[in-house]
Amino acid sequence: MTAPKEIELKLVCDASDLTILREHPRLRGAVGEERDQLNSVYFDTHDGRLREAGYVLRVRGTKDGYVQTAKGAGDGLLERSEWERPVEGPEPDRDALEGTPLAKLLGKNTKLAPMFTVAVERLAYHVEQGASRIEVALDQGRITQTAGKRASDAVTISEIELELKEGSPADLFDLAHEMCSQVSVRLGVRTKPERGFALIDGEPNGMRKAEPVLLLEEMT
Repeated sequence: MTAPKEIELKLVCDASDLTILREHPRLRGAVGEERDQLNSVYFDTHDGRLREAGYVLRVRGTKDGYVQTAKGAGDGLLERSEWERPVEGPEPDRDALEGTPLAKLLGKNTKLAPMFTVAVERLAYHVEQGASRIEVALDQGRITQTAGKRASDAVTISEIELELKEGSPADLFDLAHEMCSQVSVRLGVRTKPERGFALIDGEPNGMRKAEPVLLLEEMT
């Protein structure tokens, strides 16, 4: 069975740029503006079993309740496998992982522990681009370690996420180009969980050497 996919383009910018983008004509003319405070806790085993296998598991608290999400590495940039289910509370729900690769990987009795927390204030807009529907999210917040770490052990987040809800991935880039012609942005090649684990590992939140690029024979 084919795993569900998340197709998303992430852009990194300064916090002041998010303020400018809120007044962009494409967002001011979008259908509705949704504001939420998202608090996501990422879990793994003490020996890092999920991370080693290329998966992440989070439970996110929103104004509408809790949502559990498991993600795979995908192509490492634009497309990732994703399994998402509403859950009753802030702890991982093993039953909600049934049918995903994580169920077999973790088994029934493996203990999970919180690794880090991602807390962001999100402004989300639904935008029509070409024949596509795209959710544009402006995120501002921070990633902090858990389990007794210092509050200073944190990195800030200032990002734009464009998630394809329906249509063509090419429209993501068209919309990104149109929106970001007014502000300076960088392609976000590191996901929030990657930055969270880098915080745990003590890696600096700055420049780093590029990772290998996945190239497939069928690519043009």
